[in-house]
Amino acid sequence: MKIATLATLKEREPLLEQVVAALYPQVDQICVHLHGYDQVPDWLRRPKIVCWSDQVHRDHGAADKWRPWFPDGALVLCCDDDIVYPPDYVEVMEAAVERHSGAVVGLPGSRFQTPLETYYRDRTSWHLAEALSEDLRVHLVGTGACAYRQGTIRVGVDDFPCKFMADVHFAILAKRQDVPLWIVARDAAWAQPLELPAGAFSIFEHFRDHGEDPIIAETINAVSPWPDLGPCPKHRRRIVSPKIRANVVTCERPRLLFDLLQDIPTDWDLHVYDDASTDRGYDPIRAGIKGQWHRFPERLGKEKHWQLVAEMIRDTLCGEWDFLVQLPDDVRLCSSFLDRVLDAWRTITDDRAVTLNLLRDKRIDEGPCWTEVWPHRRSGGLCTDWVDGCFFAPRKYIEEVSQLDLTVPPDRWANGRGHLGSGVYRVISRALVHRGYRMYCAEKSLVVHREVPSQMNGNARQHNPLSAVDFVDGDNVAKTLSQFCDLSGQ
Repeated sequence: MKIATLATLKEREPLLEQVVAALYPQVDQICVHLHGYDQVPDWLRRPKIVCWSDQVHRDHGAADKWRPWFPDGALVLCCDDDIVYPPDYVEVMEAAVERHSGAVVGLPGSRFQTPLETYYRDRTSWHLAEALSEDLRVHLVGTGACAYRQGTIRVGVDDFPCKFMADVHFAILAKRQDVPLWIVARDAAWAQPLELPAGAFSIFEHFRDHGEDPIIAETINAVSPWPDLGPCPKHRRRIVSPKIRANVVTCERPRLLFDLLQDIPTDWDLHVYDDASTDRGYDPIRAGIKGQWHRFPERLGKEKHWQLVAEMIRDTLCGEWDFLVQLPDDVRLCSSFLDRVLDAWRTITDDRAVTLNLLRDKRIDEGPCWTEVWPHRRSGGLCTDWVDGCFFAPRKYIEEVSQLDLTVPPDRWANGRGHLGSGVYRVISRALVHRGYRMYCAEKSLVVHREVPSQMNGNARQHNPLSAVDFVDGDNVAKTLSQFCDLSGQ
């Protein structure tokens, strides 16, 4: 017998419908614990679906997925209400259970190197949607995508002393009962997280924003030592002669673009994204560049900039390249840029790193930006957990962001908030953090921002210009590169 079990919140009902639809044809039974429901929705009143609610049982959070009784030997599939399960999910997980008899298998997982200071930062993790070439032993599996034969591990709702730490307490149960935990080989994006509705509760954000991350670390440290599982597989391959793609965004500033293009090597795969410029100064540039010119037929501007970024991401995903350099038209590159940015990237040993901001400005020293994460030293780099439109990235970034809805609603600029920027990189940064990825900033600025008015948030930049901090070529060079004298009158 194959049984899927999960707990859900009322606010996530649209996601739950997708999850149930994906699992229903693959299992014999689906057990759903309904949190916040007055009654069982009609669409859940179907054969094979059994529901519980808070009206009958006390709320144990995610642990309520272990409330039902399961027959011995049944294949138990612990699920979540925010994951897209593929059509062969149960088949693949059952095969993994057979390969690892007496174990629990899953998709996301982590290894600890105790003592931990924080849980979300001080561990090696494999994300739900991340590719894995072979099965791997871990200390913790994500209980939203794991499976085992009933009888393998003794677990019930009373084994979870709090509502929000199901994965950790399940890992502790497995450790105490000597039950191995494995994560399963799969292709990238075979299973994927669903985007939560705006304002929906997130366990990750709850612990991050309430400063309770160290509590999880203390819980893990309390049952140390954790077994040595051997070396971790290398996530990144070192590319000797990487293929570089450069995406440059421009609008009505041909002179700035011309200057920047002098810094870009001719062997890069250059793509210029032009937001419906009408300035004829672009004509000789467009005719002379070795690259592709993408001109949008109508001006998108700040409030529709997310559409330009979304189209650029779709286009970039199809290209053949190893690393992406994303640039606005109002920057200049340092000397030996490629060598320096590759050195900076390779210094970062974090397997979850997906971007490196190229401009280090005073915002880094002022605190969190967009994701409420304070900049901090980690894995050989400066982790900020936000990205803007001037960065370096591996393919993983585009693969992840291409799955996102980048829509920025018009009400972002309502009620006197017209000074705000485009908002699209805020959307991207928050989504990447939600998916467990991290974003970094160069220790020393690798680009210089030109002294020109901002097209995205001019008022803010007038009072707080983006000035490079500790430019690698020195302050004198930074001052020279930043200056701009427009002789054309544009």
